[in-house]
Amino acid sequence: MKLRFLIAFFLPLLSFGQMNPVIDSLENLVASNPHDTVKVLTQSELCWEYRIIDQKKSLKNGHAAVNLARKIDYKFGLGKSLNDLSIIYLDKGSLDTASTLLEEAKEIREELNDPAGVAAIHNKLGIIYEHLVQLEDAMINHMAALEYYESIDNKANAGFCLNNIGNVHFKMKNYPKAEEVHNRALQIRIDIDDKYGIAGSHSNLANLKMFMGDTLQAIYHYDQAIKVYRANDFENDLAVTLNNLGTLYVTRDLNKAENYVSEALEIRTRLNDARGICSSTIIMGEIYTEKGSYSRAFKFLHRGLRLSLESGFENKEKGAYEKLAKYHANRGNADSVHYYYSQFYALEKSQYESNLNDQVNELQTIYETEKKDRENERLAREKAEETAKRKTADLKVSSRNNIIIIVAALAFLILLGGLLLIQRNKRIAAQEKNAALKLEKEKGLKAVFKAQEDERGRISKDLHDGIGQQLSGIKLAWSTLTNEISNPESKQKLSDLTNILDKSTAEVRDISHQMMPKSISEFGISKAIEGMLNDSFSLSQISYEFDDLNVGEKRFDSEIELTVFRISQEAINNCIKHAEAKNVSYQIYTQGTNLHVLIEDDGKGMSLDSQHMGHGLINMKSRISTISGKLNFESSENGTTVSMLVPIS
Repeated sequence: MKLRFLIAFFLPLLSFGQMNPVIDSLENLVASNPHDTVKVLTQSELCWEYRIIDQKKSLKNGHAAVNLARKIDYKFGLGKSLNDLSIIYLDKGSLDTASTLLEEAKEIREELNDPAGVAAIHNKLGIIYEHLVQLEDAMINHMAALEYYESIDNKANAGFCLNNIGNVHFKMKNYPKAEEVHNRALQIRIDIDDKYGIAGSHSNLANLKMFMGDTLQAIYHYDQAIKVYRANDFENDLAVTLNNLGTLYVTRDLNKAENYVSEALEIRTRLNDARGICSSTIIMGEIYTEKGSYSRAFKFLHRGLRLSLESGFENKEKGAYEKLAKYHANRGNADSVHYYYSQFYALEKSQYESNLNDQVNELQTIYETEKKDRENERLAREKAEETAKRKTADLKVSSRNNIIIIVAALAFLILLGGLLLIQRNKRIAAQEKNAALKLEKEKGLKAVFKAQEDERGRISKDLHDGIGQQLSGIKLAWSTLTNEISNPESKQKLSDLTNILDKSTAEVRDISHQMMPKSISEFGISKAIEGMLNDSFSLSQISYEFDDLNVGEKRFDSEIELTVFRISQEAINNCIKHAEAKNVSYQIYTQGTNLHVLIEDDGKGMSLDSQHMGHGLINMKSRISTISGKLNFESSENGTTVSMLVPIS
């Protein structure tokens, strides 16, 4: 096994520089300066062949093919190169660019009367809309493709469409329907003995079962897919499935996880699959982090980060930052945790801004195109008017017919515009209704929690000003009575009772402070949290660390401070009562316009199943929603992590 890891670790450093025979022959053909149409098709093929090896070269060849096809007005080549280039942008995560390229390719294939090509593009558009979480549009495109393939009895592609439709049902959380559709696809593929499709359906069912929590069925379907892939030498898909099965075992059996992912890494190394190598390398780093093999974990994680940076795989780069942050959290390196989480959030922000720019550019292009079309229409209209003036009387009948056609077309356009406007207003009304319901729910939660805090304040005041003052008065009178008694035995008993009164008075004061801690209003959230941690752990066997990275004496809105304090208080109580932890780490810091809190323990973990979630966790999630924050739980047998992100601007 150790030899396997050494091979998997060092072989990619040699193989990345090697060309495969297909790419060599295509590059030689381009270099021979062939006819332009041949060059377009060859560069489009290079775009596809470089897909898993070198994304930059893939994009370079794809754009070259598109530009040359436009220049020589080669419609077939333009449709093909736009299609191939869109898939590279889909891999890259630039979904808006990919959809723009596919829409243009679809128009060209419709113009060329290529229904099979149009159906294939509907499939890809459906996948893109899935990623954009526009699930209704995704379903429309997948159903359009399925309708075509069923009309020509193409069962292989119909099975592929059914798989995509099952995935959309899954994302819509319609799990029984998703399972039904995937099983329908599986049966079709069994009937036509489509080995590749059979394995694909098992993989999709495995992913569905894993999400539904049925890990035994998930493992069964993954094993079935792996058997088919092995028997038919589908190595690339075998590596993907091994990688998925290994990821499943990360939280169940680290040795099995290591075996499956390492085999996937070997296959991907042999295939020179840069994206796959990057993915498996990062997961190997995560496995070794969980196993406590920190030296190996460090090498794999940094190698995965380097590969993602070299190849431009931004999503893999984000994954590497996240796993490195977890690695340093396990090692107790707070500064490194902060650095890698910062890199993760910075890249996430950059991707969002990039997608936003793509959308703006797309809208600008649409605007310019429409502007040009309107200008052309104006010129054509003027020309038509001049021609009409020169026409003789015998053309008047034809002119009237043309006017009737134009009016009918305009009426149709007006009717279509009205229908579109009605649909748009319906969507807006639904969105406004959902927003109003959400707002009312948040108002209700705020009212409940405010009432709770008001009641806590009243009880705290009653304890402090009522019972607390009475106990203090009793203690003073009791001490005076003790001094007046000369009998040593009676005096000792009264002294013991005085000590009991002292403890009771202290307990009442502590309860009063817990019900409504004054330290928040007097010193701010950081000092209040630090005091709460000290009070909570002072009588326990749990060691804790408190890191205030940059909050200090900063003050925030009182509702934010109190909510963060209450959620933190609940999380710490869970650590003490249920986690059986030995060590607890609490970090608080600000970054940009957000307040971050990270609470970690090394206890036995807890169930995060929504059906078995306790009132405490539900209460924490409800509280965070009232201040528009985010609350995340991660739990395993090695401990629990609670993270908060709260907007403070």
